[in-house]
Order: sequence, then C-alpha cells, then structure tokens
Amino acid sequence: MKKLAVLGGEKSFPDGVAFVRPPAPPLEEVVARLAPSYSQGSLTNGPLVRELEDSVAERLGVRNVVAVSSCTTGLMLSVAGLAQFGEINGPVIMPSFTFSAGPHAVAWSNLGVRFVECDPLSFQIDLAHTSMHLEGAGAIMATHIFGAPCRPEQVEAMGKSAGIPVLFDAAHGFGALRNGRPLGGFGEVEVFSMTPTKPLVAGEGGLVCTDRDDLAEYLRLAR
Repeated sequence: MKKLAVLGGEKSFPDGVAFVRPPAPPLEEVVARLAPSYSQGSLTNGPLVRELEDSVAERLGVRNVVAVSSCTTGLMLSVAGLAQFGEINGPVIMPSFTFSAGPHAVAWSNLGVRFVECDPLSFQIDLAHTSMHLEGAGAIMATHIFGAPCRPEQVEAMGKSAGIPVLFDAAHGFGALRNGRPLGGFGEVEVFSMTPTKPLVAGEGGLVCTDRDDLAEYLRLAR
C-alpha cells in the first residue's frame, strides 16, 4: 500500500480537486457581450444589468428584480429597508440550519435573531415550532434549504397572521417551483445567489425579487 499523502506520501492530485466547475460559455461570446459596455465605459449598473433584471422578472413573474453584488448583500439591504420602513421592530425568526448570511444580514441592522427548529427529514424550517415563537418577533426569514421550497405559502400565512413581514433566503432556489409557481414572488422579498455553486451562475452576484415598488426603489438606491 502506498504511503498516504497526509503522512508524506505522493499526492494523487498535486494541484488539488476543484470544489465546483460551473459550465461557462465560450470566451469569445463573453467578450462580444461585454465589448459595448467596455467601449462605452459603462462597467456597472449599465444596460446588461437592466436586461438581466427584466429577463428574470419576466421569467419568475415578479414586478421588480434588483441585481446586487451578492445574495448576502441582498439580504442585508432587504432587512435594512424593511426596518427603515418601520416594518421590522423585533428579532427575526429563522431556521437554525441555514447559512451565516441570514444572521449577518439581521445583525447588520442591529436586530436580534430568534432561531427555531428544523424538520429532521427535510431540514426546512419547522412551522409548528415557529408558531410557538411568533410573539414579539419582528419578521420571519425562512430558507429554501438546498433550493427546495420550504412551504412558502404556509410561511406567508403565518407571517400575515402575526402581522410581520416574511423574507426568503432563496440562495439555491433559482428555477425551483412550488405547486407550479416559481420561487421569487413569495413574501415581501426573495433573494437568489449567482455564485458558482448555484443553479444560475454569474461568477458572483445576487438577485432581489419583490412585488413592492417602494422596497425596490430603496434597494436600487442602496446597492
């Protein structure tokens, strides 16, 4: 038996193994798409961004899509906007099994986090446990774990009954359907990620989806 690399033996993969290699279009096509923006000096928030936002809004059937630098940024600005509108006035409920971006987004607005249990089979937010912790809560931020819808219509109904806004961390969820309806239009806001580990890849970036014009305007100014 060969000596293990960890013990000083020869490495089977000297250059390592890539965690993920998302498919990419031919470089020539990328250059052709970016050439007009480059020649015009429009390197940020230009026509290509508007085109992306409009295309996603049409595909998902939502009123507004705002492109941001990351899903984390989208969550941060969404929480901040709702807090400034006076709609989040207490700790934000979220599943205990989630990515750190959610708690960070809440902390960024100087708000507290109220973790609730997750279903042991699906890892989704446990709605029965959530219902026991609504008193005094300021909002619910549910996560579509691994991109699988977390019964969003039930989360919406729970937030409505408690009189608090509902947000969804939909980082992995682009393209997912709930009873034939695309993710993106549930709650006050849903936020997708476009990092290389996600279904829709742009190298880096996030997409904030909302049917609220006031929140979309805030997001466009704040991004």
